[in-house]
Amino acid sequence: MSPAIHTYSYDKLGLNAVYAPFDVGLDQLESIVEGFKHWGVVGYNVGIPNKFEVAQYLDELSPVAELSGAVNCVKVENGRSVGYNTDGPGFVSNLKRLGFDPSRKRVTLLGFDEMGLAVTMALALESVESLDVFVRNAFIEESAVDCIQRLRLQEGICINLHDFADYEELCDCIASSDLLVNSLRPGSSVLDELIADAPAIFSDGLMVADAVHTREISELVEQAKQMGLKTASGIESLIAQAALCEKIWFGVEMPIDSVLNRFGGVLGSNK
Repeated sequence: MSPAIHTYSYDKLGLNAVYAPFDVGLDQLESIVEGFKHWGVVGYNVGIPNKFEVAQYLDELSPVAELSGAVNCVKVENGRSVGYNTDGPGFVSNLKRLGFDPSRKRVTLLGFDEMGLAVTMALALESVESLDVFVRNAFIEESAVDCIQRLRLQEGICINLHDFADYEELCDCIASSDLLVNSLRPGSSVLDELIADAPAIFSDGLMVADAVHTREISELVEQAKQMGLKTASGIESLIAQAALCEKIWFGVEMPIDSVLNRFGGVLGSNK
């Protein structure tokens, strides 16, 4: 969806630029990064699995990219390639657009994939009060554990890891949270239980947000919308991070309301 989003935005902004997809294997990554320095490329995005490998070939990393070890946005300027991670900052930017400031808020996060890690870092840098992360079998990659430890030390944030198996603890965390972030894929049994129990668990002031970049709104967010709660969709988060990329590459402000209208986002919170 990124090519369509950026192409539409460039047209609205009158930019003489083209956003084109490239299928790049891990064995080609180094040569492509070097080639882009000399081909008139202003910048580019990097997807999975390359986003975890490209950092070693770049000249500089932003603090967030260095901390996470993942790069999804690169700016090329004066023969140098600088890597950024806009996934988490884009998620937070969208929350703020919808009127939710995560500072000093209590957060529960469902799932800890690459997007979950990005959101955790971004929220920690926004000085949330606490972050309770629920994962399957209490397992996450060692590199992610190291990242969490550094966030605890550097930002002084209370980050707790929990097992989905303790459903009662999950419900207690959500009931006392200001923000519930869903980083799970559809079909999770945990999501099915939460959707059924939402009326008894979700407080009136809770905001529920999808973190996964997909056009489809999760059933969990749909349930929250029906309850009149503030919500945020994955497509909104995707567009917000795309806007950050355009600012990095060109120094411009994406016409985000127009892009949201075009690609199915919503322009404001429900409440």
